Amino acid sequence: MYKVSEPVFVLDISSDERKQAEKVRGEFKKLELLLGGAFESLGRLAASMQGLQHNDRMIELKSLFIKYKHKVQDLFNEFLDQLQVSLEQMNEMISDSSTLKIRDTIVGEVRELRDGALEVIALLNRPEDPTFLKEFQEIFVRLSAREKSLREIISDQLTGHIDRDILGKIKLGKSKVRLSKGS
Repeated sequence: MYKVSEPVFVLDISSDERKQAEKVRGEFKKLELLLGGAFESLGRLAASMQGLQHNDRMIELKSLFIKYKHKVQDLFNEFLDQLQVSLEQMNEMISDSSTLKIRDTIVGEVRELRDGALEVIALLNRPEDPTFLKEFQEIFVRLSAREKSLREIISDQLTGHIDRDILGKIKLGKSKVRLSKGS
């Protein structure tokens, strides 16, 4: 009796593709750091608002909120600039449907983050609004969930895909079918 062994696939990745994958991984690490900095700043603002009651003092704090608005804008713009660099590097690496799916997922999450950041920026212009504190906390909770999701996509899906499938932590080999005598 003869048995057919399972085919083994080898995917040849050129050294240029490996270098590009390393570059993409590095760019997304920078992106994660910028994202962390932006959320650290936003988190400090959220923590400082804990326990505040809406009152006339909110108008006095308007100049502080305006400064924070500019800081949030600057941090998110820096994040978006790095995202552009990261995606451009990623586009040079795309050679499979997995990378395309990951890129599209990242872009979708970033759109949600951008929309939330724009909500925060608009809200910081109107601290006199009676719903200001409640709205800020709601937006912050949503943004925090998106930030966590984006970090997971980058670290688990993108970095995992690069390490496993491109940099060769798992080797796939050329198809070979062998017949062997069974017992």
